[in-house]
Amino acid sequence: PRSGYAAYDLNGSDVCFVDLACQQALSAKCLAAMHRVLGNEEKARFYAAEQNRINKLINGRHYSEKNGFYYDFFSRGNPQDKVKLINTKTAAAFWTLLCGAAQGNALKQVVSHLMNPTEFYTHTPFSSLSRGDLNYDPTGGYWLGSAWHPTTFVAIRGLYENGYAQYAYEASVKYLNVMSEVALDPRYGSIWECYSPAESKPATREDGTLVRPEFVGWGGLGPITVLIEQIIGLHFNALENTILFEVANEGASGIRNMNFNGGKVALTCMPSQHVLNISCEKPFILKLKLPEQDVKIFNISKGNHIIDL
Repeated sequence: PRSGYAAYDLNGSDVCFVDLACQQALSAKCLAAMHRVLGNEEKARFYAAEQNRINKLINGRHYSEKNGFYYDFFSRGNPQDKVKLINTKTAAAFWTLLCGAAQGNALKQVVSHLMNPTEFYTHTPFSSLSRGDLNYDPTGGYWLGSAWHPTTFVAIRGLYENGYAQYAYEASVKYLNVMSEVALDPRYGSIWECYSPAESKPATREDGTLVRPEFVGWGGLGPITVLIEQIIGLHFNALENTILFEVANEGASGIRNMNFNGGKVALTCMPSQHVLNISCEKPFILKLKLPEQDVKIFNISKGNHIIDL
């Protein structure tokens, strides 16, 4: 329940969407990083300045100090007019964690809303509409509360990148548990377009029918990206030929037959045996992070290796 009506000159609407602004800032952030790698310092500075310019607008127009959250706002297009914030808490605000807009106290406030079970941290994280909203539908109602793969991924990635790795891990476990329970449920099976925020079921559309099954476009974000990065704890950086392994649990974990920088690599951590087994077709740099320990760096040569944990 976000959008208004078409603008008089048909070039948009009367609502300024916070996620759209954040996505422009995020694009500028990514372009600045690309140009730094390419050695284009002038363009890197340009896009970094553009990211900062847009983020200042986001914080000046979309943020509520009173509520500690980012909202869409209503405007007739006159920059001098006071903006009218639309008091609907939605997943659109999750993008402020990725684009760099949410900093300091604003970051803490957004995270507190995100992890609040009475708002977004539902049975299936994260609901697209706050539970406190009048329009919230516990069955999903499409965008009236459903947990959607892209918005849940943005929340998890945003938490991780801002130093809330434990929250990201816990949310990832909840999210994939629901996907697994639904896939194993004979009534449903499959990977679904989105999920009920309140129980382990596919979400409904606004008319009460179930959303689409066999939905591995963005449905693959959970059992592929979130599983590898957040639950197993593997982060691959091909540009720097580096693999970061953040061991997050006491059970056996890892990956085999992974394509990385033109070769296959396997990393299997066995904490009960105090060993990390590695097999690779090309050399790489391993950054190993065990719980409550500093990162250790290893130069891994081609072949098979055992590291004593």
